[in-house]
Amino acid sequence: MKFVLADTYTFSWPVKVRMPNPDKPGETVEQSFTGRFKLIPIERLTVMENAGRQASDELSELIREGLVGWSDVIAPDGVEIPFSDDALARAQRFTPFQTGVYRAMIDAARGGAAEKN
Repeated sequence: MKFVLADTYTFSWPVKVRMPNPDKPGETVEQSFTGRFKLIPIERLTVMENAGRQASDELSELIREGLVGWSDVIAPDGVEIPFSDDALARAQRFTPFQTGVYRAMIDAARGGAAEKN
């Protein structure tokens, strides 16, 4: 396939979120969804990575810019939650969500293959 030089690139990428396991202290449980992303230039992602995530407001902004949709995000009752600014803000309150999305953005920007389930 030939390289397509465009102003923006959008794509779907798997996101793995490791949440604390409610039944086993000290363990995590992996949850996942498919994110729809706008590709962020790697130099911006690398600056955030080198900052050691101390700048959580900057990370939140980067995620708001890069994550433009999702599928397979559900409420506790199993009903799918559509992507919206409000739903994204609710999800971003939790560090494991931000970590999972950020890792997916880095992996995709570096051209790494998505981990298989």
